[in-house]
Amino acid sequence: MEDTPVTPTVSPRAGGGRISRVWATLREAVRGSQHRDYTEGPIGRAVILLAIPMVAEMVMESVFAIADIFWVSKLGADSVATVGITESMLALIYAVAIGVSISATATVARRIGEKDPEHAATGRSRRSRSGSRSPFRSGSPGRSSPRSCSR
Repeated sequence: MEDTPVTPTVSPRAGGGRISRVWATLREAVRGSQHRDYTEGPIGRAVILLAIPMVAEMVMESVFAIADIFWVSKLGADSVATVGITESMLALIYAVAIGVSISATATVARRIGEKDPEHAATGRSRRSRSGSRSPFRSGSPGRSSPRSCSR
């Protein structure tokens, strides 16, 4: 008799380990965790955990804009144009806000990576103060001459 190699049978759930890890990561990203150290563990998982809430927020913002346009479209073309301009201006404001937050996040991440939480907290408060003043600087032209901005 010849010795025939025995091939192991693959159970239908053998690939479930990876899929279950993906689902666990998605669940954790949606639920959030208060005391997670993103500097430990795989960087890809940390990026996914941080990116999913931001992507979800942007999707919800887009759905909100579409719903706005749908309901306002019943009022006429001028109303739709107004909502379109408003959404465009909000996108610009979001871009500035995201830029400020990336700057603050990079500073805090660097300090946390250096295991220096005291300076991380100081950098965060400094960026928060500059970020809280930027809406006043960007809104001052509209406040000083609202009629010229709406033409």
